[in-house]
Amino acid sequence: MRDPQGLPLYRFGYFQDVSGQKRAEEDIRSVVTHARCILWRAIVRGLEGWETYEPGNRKFDWDIRVQDELAAQHFQPLIVPPGGTYTQAWIASRHPEDAAMNDENAAMAFIKGSSSFSQQFRGFDKFGETMWIREEISVVQLEPGIWQCTGVCMDVTDERRLTDQLRQQAELLELSHDAIIVRTIEGEILYWNSGAEDVYGWGREEVTGKNIHETLATRTSPADFEQALGERGYWAGRLRHRTKDGREITVDSRHLIVHRADGTKVILETNYEIGSAVHAAAL
Repeated sequence: MRDPQGLPLYRFGYFQDVSGQKRAEEDIRSVVTHARCILWRAIVRGLEGWETYEPGNRKFDWDIRVQDELAAQHFQPLIVPPGGTYTQAWIASRHPEDAAMNDENAAMAFIKGSSSFSQQFRGFDKFGETMWIREEISVVQLEPGIWQCTGVCMDVTDERRLTDQLRQQAELLELSHDAIIVRTIEGEILYWNSGAEDVYGWGREEVTGKNIHETLATRTSPADFEQALGERGYWAGRLRHRTKDGREITVDSRHLIVHRADGTKVILETNYEIGSAVHAAAL
C-alpha cells in the first residue's frame, strides 16, 4: 500500500511456520542414524512390454531417492563422485550378481501385482568391505504401469556370518560317525545327525520332538547323570541304549550344557558305540 506520493505505507508479508517440519526431519534423521538403516522412495514406470519378464532386459524406469543421504552415510559409507549423489553411488555399490537378482525380484513383484517383497544382497562400502543387506519393499500401484515403492534396508552382515558359521558347523556334524544329538534340559530331541541315524536306526524326522530317554530306553537312570550335569555343566560316562531294531548297545557318552543367545539352555550329547561296526567300517 502506497501514499499519494508513491511512498509505501506498510507492507504485506506471509510467514509459514516450518519448525514442525524441521523437527520431523531431524527426528527421521535421528531414527535412521541410530537404527542403522536406509530409507528410500521411488516412482517406477513400466516401459513397453513390461508385462513379460526377460532376463537381462530392463523394462522399468526407476526414479529413486534415498530419504536422508547424510544418515545413509552412517549406514553404508560411500564415495560420491563430484556432481553425483549418494543414491547413485548406493545403487552402483551392489554386487553385480545380486543386482541382477534384485531386478528380477522387483520385475516379478510388479508383474504379479504384489504389495510387498523382500530380498537380501551384498553391497560394498568405500573401504571395500562387503555388507549383507536385507531390504523390505512396499509397492503401491498408482495407475497401470506406474508404482510407488518405499524401501527400508537393514544391515544383516553379522546375522549372515553367524548363519554361514552355523551351516559350516552343521556340515561338519553331519560328517561325524558319532551320534551327535542336541536336546532340551527336559530331554526333547532338537537335532539328530546322520551319525545318530546310523547308530540307532531312526531317521531324524522320526525322533525330533520326542524324549531321548524314552526313545533310547536309557538303562542308566537319567537322574544319576542329570544331577551331575546340572552341577558341573558336563558329564561323561557309559550308557546302555536301545536301537530301532531292538538291540541293546553300550555307548561312551558325553553331555555338555550349552547356553544359547536367547538365554535358554540345551544339551549337546555325543555317543560313540563301543565295538561299533559303523565305526569299524569308517576306519
